[in-house]
Amino acid sequence: MGRVKTTGYGWTGSVLPLLGLVGGAVLGAAGGTALGAEDVLMPPAAGILVAELLAAATMFLIGLAKNSTRTPEGRVWTNTHKYGRYGVQWSGVTIALACATLPFAVTVGRLTQRELIWAGLLVAFAATAGISRLIYVKTCADAIDP
Repeated sequence: MGRVKTTGYGWTGSVLPLLGLVGGAVLGAAGGTALGAEDVLMPPAAGILVAELLAAATMFLIGLAKNSTRTPEGRVWTNTHKYGRYGVQWSGVTIALACATLPFAVTVGRLTQRELIWAGLLVAFAATAGISRLIYVKTCADAIDP
């Protein structure tokens, strides 16, 4: 199994999404119990979904603060804080959104009809791919692809 080299705050690229999985499931289950929810799957899935979206936003903000500087010509991305080869603002967001795809699909399926879980999964995959590509092009491509 390969190792991922991190620099600076790059370690947060895997830690925050992992904390989102564990903490979101625990908090969602506790919230569901407190509210008297009889559904076993929905509260943890909703908790993970919220936690992963917060982790993705936090990862982007960390990347924005640590990997870029504002100049009169515009924002310059340096990507000195990396998870693997890529800036933490891209890799961390992508990992967090990928972790949120299944909880999003479960939440969609539980709130609507069970058959729509596949549609929710497709929407989540498409949104993850689109957001990931947009962040990569806007923040990492110039620093990585000469």
